[in-house]
Amino acid sequence: MTQVFPEPAEGAINLTVSSPTPFSLFLDWEPGDAGECVFMYWDVQFRTRRNGTVHNRWYGDILFENETEWGQSISECFSAQTRKVTNCTVTGLESNAIYDVRLAERCNDTRADGPWVEVPLQRTIAAWALTPQDVETTNVTETTFNLSWTADLPRDCIFRTWTVEVKPSPILDWVPVPECSLPLRNNTDCNIVGLQSNTWYDLRVQEQCVHEEADSPDALFTPAIQTLLGTVLHVGSNPLSNSKIITFGTEKFNACAYLDKCCSDEFSLCYSSNSFELARTDIYSGGWGQNLHLSCVMTPLHYQS
Repeated sequence: MTQVFPEPAEGAINLTVSSPTPFSLFLDWEPGDAGECVFMYWDVQFRTRRNGTVHNRWYGDILFENETEWGQSISECFSAQTRKVTNCTVTGLESNAIYDVRLAERCNDTRADGPWVEVPLQRTIAAWALTPQDVETTNVTETTFNLSWTADLPRDCIFRTWTVEVKPSPILDWVPVPECSLPLRNNTDCNIVGLQSNTWYDLRVQEQCVHEEADSPDALFTPAIQTLLGTVLHVGSNPLSNSKIITFGTEKFNACAYLDKCCSDEFSLCYSSNSFELARTDIYSGGWGQNLHLSCVMTPLHYQS
């Protein structure tokens, strides 16, 4: 008597694999022709091609196919309800590791099972260093303060440097602080200098890694910190002229910030040995009516607002 075999299902088509998190792979595909398969479930398996230590997952050799075995079928990908469910997420994987993934359609009659469709060498994304913690400021003066923080878990980060950036709160652009570019991971404090007096500053700290994708998120210092008030100089109003010269006398101030500037008026300061010229820069044909005061110190200015 002649045995009749059912027509097997075709393999899945357009199988794609992505890594939405460091510890998972997302599979998406389209079903091929079902043939005479009475659908049971989608069978997904993976095998490891590179894993282990952080260093090995970045730089280690990829195993040959015959050096590793396929794992058990992934329960998250079973779908006994309908053949139309054609995606699933494989969880519990190692971050920054490399896997082969394969998929087959399983049928009520195993003779109708579809063939394996394989996508080799799929990598989970790296687990970035966690955000630095306990960002604190101490010893605040008119132009300096001390900044400290605590390193969190590095995960897949091979440490390169700490990066600290500062900016006056109303300004959008961040400025790197060279004093805080520390090359050792356990060095987590620095002294920020050259600031303006009586000015609010935003701060952020980041752990930077040899591989950029493992950099930590920025740790933002909140609320903003204000430097101390310097020596108050009265500038006053100047409605008839675009600029005004202020003489220091025996003191030599060269780091002044606006103490009570209002409105949208914009100014520049040009220092000389015993005076500075304050000029309005948003218009060139008039002066200003506000009663302007400055907070000044005798410290070189590195970060300007």
